[in-house]
Amino acid sequence: MNNYFCSIELNNSIINKCFHVEINDDIFLKYKGDIVDGDIKAEVICHNIVNESFHFDIKACGKVFTSCDICLDNVELRIDFQNSLIVTLGDEDFDNGDVVFVDRNNPIINLTDIVYQLVVVALPIRRVHEPGMCNRLMMNEFYKHQVARSDDSNNIDMPHETSNGNISDKYDPRWNELKNIFNK
Repeated sequence: MNNYFCSIELNNSIINKCFHVEINDDIFLKYKGDIVDGDIKAEVICHNIVNESFHFDIKACGKVFTSCDICLDNVELRIDFQNSLIVTLGDEDFDNGDVVFVDRNNPIINLTDIVYQLVVVALPIRRVHEPGMCNRLMMNEFYKHQVARSDDSNNIDMPHETSNGNISDKYDPRWNELKNIFNK
């Protein structure tokens, strides 16, 4: 296992200890997911143990880069979350969604994996640049091929391409008559 992973043995000595987990380019490269780059710092504290169950509080913040859903360029997203996790010793390793079970014969948990999974869950569903920050060339192509839906009146006001190939911020005057339909 690489030295940038934070694995701990689950035992009584970890109560009230703070573990620092850093997730950077090496980790994102290893997992080959939607996140292409980033820097996340997390603190993981084990607060108590009850009946072979360990209660962890996790705080993480930082930034990640992933593809913009509109223009496909990398977009920077801020990550900031707090979460708790129950880890219970059992007969085998598995995760049922609410509790992570770790084999009591090999009571090692990889905190880097846990924090990475929480970062992925913390990503917004829609990953886009701030308005006006998308790649201009891609947006030109996007507007060329966009089809307005009949149930979306907002598409009537879409920018249009000028004679030199740029997107104009002004509305296409050909739609003016259709706008009057909505005003009746």
